[in-house]
Amino acid sequence: MTFSLNGARCLVTGASRGLGRHIARSLAGRGAVLHLLARSKEDLQSVAAELSGSTVHIHAIDITDRAAIEALVAELPPIDVLVNNAGIETISYFHEIPVPELLKILDVNLTSALVLTRLLVPGMVERKHGHIVNIASLAGKTGPPLAETYAVTKAGLIAFTQSLRASYAGTGVSASAVCPGFIRGEGMYADRAARTGGKPPALVGSSPPEEVGEAVVRTILHDEPERFVTPTPARLLAAINAVSPRLIGWLGERLQLRAMYEKQAEHHEKS
Repeated sequence: MTFSLNGARCLVTGASRGLGRHIARSLAGRGAVLHLLARSKEDLQSVAAELSGSTVHIHAIDITDRAAIEALVAELPPIDVLVNNAGIETISYFHEIPVPELLKILDVNLTSALVLTRLLVPGMVERKHGHIVNIASLAGKTGPPLAETYAVTKAGLIAFTQSLRASYAGTGVSASAVCPGFIRGEGMYADRAARTGGKPPALVGSSPPEEVGEAVVRTILHDEPERFVTPTPARLLAAINAVSPRLIGWLGERLQLRAMYEKQAEHHEKS
């Protein structure tokens, strides 16, 4: 299946900052018509200004506002590409996370992606043309400490992607999962690291945010089921986890990953 992004209408959620900005830049660089969705109109306007040579429409909507999302989809032109990027996380011991906060993470990261995809897929199927990109995470593969709810949502997006590909094979509609590891400079991890000083072990490494944007483009153009955005050692950890969860736990302790997350959890408790 060939797919051209030149002139393709792309809806990107969580597009006002972090990885969303870089995804928007990469899609714009391929000639896409962008529909950027996030809560902050001011931040969306800033991103649109950066992409002044491209066609950009902004939609200041809370991704969890079902009525607003349904109204938006009814007004949008046919969407060729949906990038489910909106996400939040809390690093803390699971039993200390208030239930409303837990449910909010599930809603923003996973439920909203399913709902928006459900609203857009019928049109894609009718036109026999469309691609969904779910921004998952290495956390959905390895289940890091003190990130249970976030890991659940990202594992869910990975499984969602796999099922979509199987269900719609041969229809002209497909899906891909992009799984970033530690991203430096921008994004949720970078924000936490700046506040707490917690950094990943040198052996695991990190990647620049621009690579996430390019990964999104590649998965669409080449219909890739899944793409990691992380240095090789972290990919090996994910592979090891698939065959030996006990070993990955031992390696995580040796690499002091738990210590990094605990340091970030301490900051959450104080905030």
